[in-house]
Amino acid sequence: MVLKNSRIPLGRADALAGQAIREAHQAGLPFKDIIKVGGLRRCSPAVDGAALVAIVDDAHRDEVLSGFARLSLVRSVLGQTASHLRVSTDRGLLEVNAASPDKAGAALVWHTGTRRHAKWLQTRATAFGLTFIDGRLERNGNAPPHVPDEETFYRLIDLPYIPPELRDGEDEIVAAERGQLPSLIDTRHIRGDLHMHSTWSDGRDSIEAMVRAAQQLGYEYVAITDHSQRAFSSRKLAVADIAPQRDAILALSRHAAGP
Repeated sequence: MVLKNSRIPLGRADALAGQAIREAHQAGLPFKDIIKVGGLRRCSPAVDGAALVAIVDDAHRDEVLSGFARLSLVRSVLGQTASHLRVSTDRGLLEVNAASPDKAGAALVWHTGTRRHAKWLQTRATAFGLTFIDGRLERNGNAPPHVPDEETFYRLIDLPYIPPELRDGEDEIVAAERGQLPSLIDTRHIRGDLHMHSTWSDGRDSIEAMVRAAQQLGYEYVAITDHSQRAFSSRKLAVADIAPQRDAILALSRHAAGP
């Protein structure tokens, strides 16, 4: 069993979350969507474990949480409520939070940001006659608002959408109020790939196939970095293959560049 307060690298947590999601789909659990949250969604370098929000109709909530508790990766159940499950696995801690579709936005905000971020939002919500607690946004003395997504949540408290990566509880609320949130790097900004393995070593695709894919993505450059003979990999680039591969890359580079 993994210790309660042990932290694990982001990549390990992401692998755990991916495995849990795959097993949940294979088990046919009746959720509408499932989203990674917590430090994993904020891209923190190390996290306490993997956290998920399962968007599910109230009628199927118990079935979904119980189903997660029975997945093959689960070693023991550490705690369970009507909307929350916490289990241990060989890869680390896994938490699953259930939210109905009409409240999904509030749940995603609550479970993605740090506690400090949530506290700032709680204070701000009060000024608008709202209460934000445990992943729910309530309207004081009236029916709760419809919060199907995070954009709606932030709009209800008069803020622009704050990306998950910025929800650390530092100065993002003030920056949002002033319209000064920084722009984040996304796939549109990626100009190339400098780490690619081809079928010359242990890659899955040929260099030509990867170059075609890179062109379709709008990349300006790629670098082929096949494993050498000293690498601990399943297939390696032999010394005798270096010159032929170089010639193949040069020929393909001239062809790809066009006239």
